[in-house]
Amino acid sequence: MTVFAGLDVHKKYFHATALEESGDVLVQKNYPNRSEGYDSLLAKTGKEVKVAFEATYAWEYVFEELEDRVEEVKLAHPKRTEAITKERIKTDVRASEALAQLLRMGWLPEAWAPPKKTRRLREKLRRRAYLVWKRTGFKNKIKADLAKRGIRRKFSYSEDDKKWLRSLEMDSVNDYLNMVESLNDPIERITREVEKEARATKEAKLLMTIPGVGFVRSLTIAVEIGDIGRFSSSKELCSYTGIVPSTKDSGSKSI
Repeated sequence: MTVFAGLDVHKKYFHATALEESGDVLVQKNYPNRSEGYDSLLAKTGKEVKVAFEATYAWEYVFEELEDRVEEVKLAHPKRTEAITKERIKTDVRASEALAQLLRMGWLPEAWAPPKKTRRLREKLRRRAYLVWKRTGFKNKIKADLAKRGIRRKFSYSEDDKKWLRSLEMDSVNDYLNMVESLNDPIERITREVEKEARATKEAKLLMTIPGVGFVRSLTIAVEIGDIGRFSSSKELCSYTGIVPSTKDSGSKSI
């Protein structure tokens, strides 16, 4: 017998409603949002359970707690789920029960959950992008502080130029330069890992045949798109990437 469970997940706890195939309630209870909470739920439902919860903040933790321990885990699309289940009164009980019922009836509007490897690569590439962005910000602060002193010399971050920057004895420049140097090692380490992964990934290797697309960009495109087969047309893919402008018309107004 398959059990259908809906989880309304919060930071410290989740509310679970588990339904039998008949629709009868098997479990309806709060559990701590920790490993022992999921252990307790599965002790009640058994492992022949399908689980659904909304794709909200930090969904990866819940997904990874369950994906290897239950029959199936599905992410519910928050906006589409709300459009189906919208009620005047919303409680944890009603939210989890609605997810369980939609899952049981096969009506759950799903959001795509990337495989574990894709999730790890996405996290790594996004971390690298963030660190590069922060490093660029510190470099821009150095240029801005030099400009305030009327220093407009062109420079790179070679060892000689860093010695010159230090010789200026500007506290702000030294502080920002320290931050730049502290970010170099993790960025270089992640970049080496990304290059190795890109050269071993079929989609990234194909993208690198396009002039101007290097290993970082090619792997980023590949993992952010994921399974391209989930898009029924090129228009859907373009819409997903956000490069298609949207239009809202109402009467004579167009946004």
